Amino acid sequence: MRNVLFPAFKNVFKVLKKIVFMKSKFLVLLPVLSAFTISAQVTIGTGAQFSIAGNTQLTLQNTDLVNNGNFIAGNSMVTFAGDASSSISGTQPIQFFEVEASKTNGSSIVLQRAIGVTQRVLFSSGFFNLNGFNTDLGTTGHLDGEQENTRFIGPNGGEVLFNVSLNAPTGSNPANLGVFITANQDLGNVTIRRGHQSQNSSGGNTVLRYYDILPANNANLNATLRFSYMDGELNGLVENSLVFLQNLNTNWTNLGFTSRDVAANFVEKTGIGSFSRFTLSNINTNHIVSR
Repeated sequence: MRNVLFPAFKNVFKVLKKIVFMKSKFLVLLPVLSAFTISAQVTIGTGAQFSIAGNTQLTLQNTDLVNNGNFIAGNSMVTFAGDASSSISGTQPIQFFEVEASKTNGSSIVLQRAIGVTQRVLFSSGFFNLNGFNTDLGTTGHLDGEQENTRFIGPNGGEVLFNVSLNAPTGSNPANLGVFITANQDLGNVTIRRGHQSQNSSGGNTVLRYYDILPANNANLNATLRFSYMDGELNGLVENSLVFLQNLNTNWTNLGFTSRDVAANFVEKTGIGSFSRFTLSNINTNHIVSR
């Protein structure tokens, strides 16, 4: 492993680096280490524990994180920075408190295993590629700063997950996922899953975003949904012709639209009776029949 450190701390880090890889050892990163930037790969070995104390910020510059042991995030921010893509992998679960995408040169954080995030995913620059794996925000996490040039992507699948209780919500945007929910009755516990693959199972394209909305109470809702999207998710579709598609019993139904705003990047539909999977497409793609 190659490291870039202040000269006075090189010997200290050599010791710490060895502890990370030794079985049954315990590593605490104190706040003084928040100024360090390390490169290449951080591997937490089997039986090892990597613990970040307090609200330390750990910056991984062009560095992969491999957790085969026990990763304890504390109240820390883990920032993936640099101009090359970095991966998150390993055999053991990874639960971040806060994780930041701070990538340049069009590079990404690439998941090679599912992760959890307790507090927030912060988008400063670059992309967060789900790569077929899920990011679970639990009941407390949220997205912060997501925009056109720094956001989740998922051409190989994977979803962003969130659970929330919604009682007669009005314009609620759970976890800042970009879907605004209004209903005149209590929905109870709601699971929301956001993915980024086209739902083009029968030859028609959709935008590169969909939402599964799964409430405990899911009948006679008379609900309103506002579906937000990014320009980079249009997938070749005509923006001012986007309509709602809903998947019911494996069949897609064209719901049309109530309003849309191509400048603000949303389509809205009122009078929705129940929730399931929703995406957007052009009017002439109502031949999509299954997923």
